[in-house]
Amino acid sequence: MIKPVFPLGATIRQAWELSNEREGEVAFGELQQWESCGCFYRTVKGPMKSEKLQDFDVYLEMFDENLEKTDEVNLSAINPNVSNFTIPLTGKLLIKAKSQSSEDLMDYYFLEVMTLKED
Repeated sequence: MIKPVFPLGATIRQAWELSNEREGEVAFGELQQWESCGCFYRTVKGPMKSEKLQDFDVYLEMFDENLEKTDEVNLSAINPNVSNFTIPLTGKLLIKAKSQSSEDLMDYYFLEVMTLKED
């Protein structure tokens, strides 16, 4: 992500506006290895669609052992309640829900990737 460059003598309002311009851009998650399939993945937060706080799509990009991109899935098209907050677990990916039913509990989804063997 590119950080905004603040001109010398910028007011707080100008700095705030420059910072906000970057908030709506695409953000790439860290590349992680999924040992269960021998592949790598990362999540991608798509650009903001509107002024609403969490109005963006979340994508999952898959890579082979040579880091060649093999697939991209729009997770938000499958479930619009997924956020870009993820925690990698053994063989699974915990994805926090955008909307939470309680401030004392965390609503989440598990994503597991399995490879199909070709005959």
